[in-house]
Amino acid sequence: MINDLPYISVRIYRKEDDEVLIKGSGLLFKDCGVFYVLTAYHCMEKKDVDGTIIKCDISKAEIVFYHGRQLINVIATAIVDYDDKEDWILLKVEQPEVSCSSHENIRFSKQAEIGARYESYPYISVMKGLGRYTELTAVNVFGYFHISDNVAGGRYTADMVLKGGSGAGIMREEDDIIYCYGLMKETLPDGALDDIFAVNLDGIEKHLSPSVFKSLSKLELKQRLYDKQQSLINDIQQEALSSNETGLRELAIHLLDIEVPALIEGLRIKEANEILAVIEKHCSSILQADNRLSASCFYNKGLCYNIMGEYERASDNFHNAFLKDSSRPSHIEHEIKYQLHKDNSTDVDKLVDLLPATNHIRLAIQVVKSDIPKVVFLDIQDDIRQQGSFREIVLEMLTVTKSMDISWIYEDYVPQSLDNLTYGNLKEWLFLISFYRWQLKDYLLLKRMGELSDKDIYREAFRTISKFVDCANETPLKDNMPIVHALHCYWGFLLDNQDRWMVEFDGINQSNVDDDHRVYLALLYASMLSIKEKYAESYLYLAEKRFRHDATLLNFIINLSGISKEPQYLIQYLEEHKKDNVIFELQHANALAGLSIDLPKDKYMDVMAKCSFADMIYRQVLVDIYSLKEGAPVDVSGYSAYLPQLKGNLLAASLQIMSANGMLQEAVVYLENQLKEGMDASGLEQTYILLLQRDKMLADRLFRHLQTIRKENSTTDLNYLLLEYNMSLEMTNFANAFKLISLIIERCPDNEYYFAGYVDLAGKEEPEILHGLIPDILSFQFTKIHLITAVYKTLAENGHVSEAAEFIYKYVIALDDEYLSTFFDNECIMGWLRDIANDAPDTIRDGGFATIQIEGRGSETLKIKGDTIMGSALCGLQKGTSINVELAGETRTIEIKAILNKYGYQHSRHLNDVMNSGGNGYITPIHFDSKHPEELLKQLEKLSSSTNNEKDAYDEYARGNRMLMQMVSPDDIVGDYYKYLFSPFKLLVEPCLVCKSRKPNCIAVERNYYLDFTSLLLLFEFHLLHPDVVYPHKFHLSSLIVEIIKSSFF
Repeated sequence: MINDLPYISVRIYRKEDDEVLIKGSGLLFKDCGVFYVLTAYHCMEKKDVDGTIIKCDISKAEIVFYHGRQLINVIATAIVDYDDKEDWILLKVEQPEVSCSSHENIRFSKQAEIGARYESYPYISVMKGLGRYTELTAVNVFGYFHISDNVAGGRYTADMVLKGGSGAGIMREEDDIIYCYGLMKETLPDGALDDIFAVNLDGIEKHLSPSVFKSLSKLELKQRLYDKQQSLINDIQQEALSSNETGLRELAIHLLDIEVPALIEGLRIKEANEILAVIEKHCSSILQADNRLSASCFYNKGLCYNIMGEYERASDNFHNAFLKDSSRPSHIEHEIKYQLHKDNSTDVDKLVDLLPATNHIRLAIQVVKSDIPKVVFLDIQDDIRQQGSFREIVLEMLTVTKSMDISWIYEDYVPQSLDNLTYGNLKEWLFLISFYRWQLKDYLLLKRMGELSDKDIYREAFRTISKFVDCANETPLKDNMPIVHALHCYWGFLLDNQDRWMVEFDGINQSNVDDDHRVYLALLYASMLSIKEKYAESYLYLAEKRFRHDATLLNFIINLSGISKEPQYLIQYLEEHKKDNVIFELQHANALAGLSIDLPKDKYMDVMAKCSFADMIYRQVLVDIYSLKEGAPVDVSGYSAYLPQLKGNLLAASLQIMSANGMLQEAVVYLENQLKEGMDASGLEQTYILLLQRDKMLADRLFRHLQTIRKENSTTDLNYLLLEYNMSLEMTNFANAFKLISLIIERCPDNEYYFAGYVDLAGKEEPEILHGLIPDILSFQFTKIHLITAVYKTLAENGHVSEAAEFIYKYVIALDDEYLSTFFDNECIMGWLRDIANDAPDTIRDGGFATIQIEGRGSETLKIKGDTIMGSALCGLQKGTSINVELAGETRTIEIKAILNKYGYQHSRHLNDVMNSGGNGYITPIHFDSKHPEELLKQLEKLSSSTNNEKDAYDEYARGNRMLMQMVSPDDIVGDYYKYLFSPFKLLVEPCLVCKSRKPNCIAVERNYYLDFTSLLLLFEFHLLHPDVVYPHKFHLSSLIVEIIKSSFF
């Protein structure tokens, strides 16, 4: 901790016109992102020796600390609070220029340990305001400390230390945390020379987060609670023994109204019950005579039973409390719940009228009794409606009184972080967990398909439920919330796939779980087994439970049969529940639709034969799904009538069957109507997009729909973003494409395809962004050659040639790829790198490159090493210089033919290697005798002759089976068009009369005319011959042609 003290200790001077009036020290720390300085109040304000009061004024306070030898200023911005009696002041300060982790590592404790060693770093006046490491020992628990003899090698009394050292923190390190136990204040009036008294920190806790205060250990806390409980019980027993009924009654009132509710609020149910039992034993006559006290006893008992999960007994006690005292709102609230369970709506209405207008139970009743509960709920004032506790009350009542979609209760909820667990915030916690279940759709996974979807939500949900479980484990709730504990295990398992969660799940107490929830818990465990690919164990685990037929259980078995490709699980389930007459409702038919993907036809049809459906339409669609899979035709004449009766997978499958069998337009129109009405939009969206992709004539509609989805939903599916992105590229709508790739790269920053696309579009649309991206581009690790060349071109075309050279050079060296090396050669010869590759230094340098001619040997291109005989002789020489060098005992003349930079060297070396090896598939060397030039012509004719593929292409074009644009190479679009237009190549054209007969009025001045590439080139050449010709029409070019021209010439 010695190393930390100088950074957390500050020197404080209270000045007036540059004169230092007060000298002191203080503690600099950070809490919840805010920096503070804590010091003694007398370091900021005091009465001077002449009676003058020096007022506290933070604008005149100079606060500094040393960082090494650098003096760092700390600017005070506000006084948070002070206590001039206890002698402390808390200042809010700006974040200093230099801060460290120590500032966030400070905690506070109010009770020192006698005899323990503490440390401080006061700024002592006699040391000219420098800080000094100081050791102290706690003399007692009341803030008395003794300064040790060895104060950093000097001998300073307490009085000397406190001159300038007042306000310094008295610190101790425990488990890597630095605790402050007080501040240096003053010497003891009657103490020894080295004894001081510390500032008591009472009161600062209300301004700082609870996390910065050292809490009592669990053992200490339990002991204190036990001592208090025993004291209260003893008080009752003493009063009872004294026969002082008045005193006993007053004590009972105090216990029932204050002490027991406080214990219940802290979930100390065991202690509360023990006190309640003693009250009932010793105060029975008082309770019988006083209905209010009796009601209070019943009510507190009801709360205890409620927490322990004994809901019937809790309800009875609440009811008894109401019968004894019907005036308290809390008693009325529980009586309303009691009557709701009894289905006594008349009594409920009467009771509701007794509650205040803003009472949560009253408002919840208004919601659940309405025919339009969502509307009524949304009309409730925000400060009530946003409370999770209120929503939990509504949710509980809805599950009792109505069967309906209640997702609206979650939709506008803003989750709030909770730090502790009490009876008062229990419903807030439960709704928060319920909210995460809703966000995650309470899915039961059966198999991992790559990365867990909604992983961030799972993490947040797991953090929340873990905090709740940690708190609940210290209370009776530990064994009374099996669903919460099960979800904690399940979400933890989904995140890390560790078996320990299954072991912990096995230990959950399910003794008080009803049958429906017992099925749910079993499915959670079976899901974990399935994810582990233990499919047989998953099925046997459920089968051994001998559950009665359950709709959710059947769904799971269907999906397990599909994921495991073992339909026998479903068939066995149907056999075991034959007496239950299992009927496949729509939800089960939807699950069965997935089996067609996983099962071969014979097994699939075996399953179909065993199933009884609530509607034969379900069977028909399920059979037709397999026909769609096989590409067989389906009679869809009756499908339009089926659609209103279907949802989910069956509806999606039906629409796809229709679209594949001549009813695409009808399927699209139906889907559009459903989406307009908001019917199951999430499930139908994907089907609608798939159908629109079936017909290119629907591309415009698809594009507009994708844009709408993106603008209305910030969490649009990545696949939708990619689809819109690719469509934008096809339409050369680069502005829109750049918006999309910007969103895509945020989600997938390490994907080289997306990053390359982002770079390309930044170059086209946002050159400034491209400029800022250069460091990221140079550090990104590409692996695909075509992406490397594309990024290189983007950099070069946008004027970043030197960066482009460095970028591609790195990959040429690292990948040793022939295509990339040849591409690099071409760029050095006639591309963007031509000037850079030839920009060589004037003289040879150590580590540079040169081509030399050694006497008696051929020319060599090599790297010059200054530590060799030849290298040291060549360094500093210019091109054309010759020098004699002794090599291997012989003197040889070396002529410098060329001096190269690293780019030129790589190009030259690779080109020489290719020429000497006879070519590489991209470059073919030509060798001929200069005395026989006809050999050169023969070789050139051989290289330029058409291949068989080219001849086939020409024949296809001549027969009209191939368009001219299909003859053009994407690597040389302009060149190929020129070759075909202005060479003996025979172009196929239609007579003008034929075109005119189709569209007799096609030539009109008011029309817009768009040129294709051939028309553009023809008009361009015609303009060169006849520049004076003026056209009555304005010609337009598509953005695609503009991009081709840019990429070809610029």
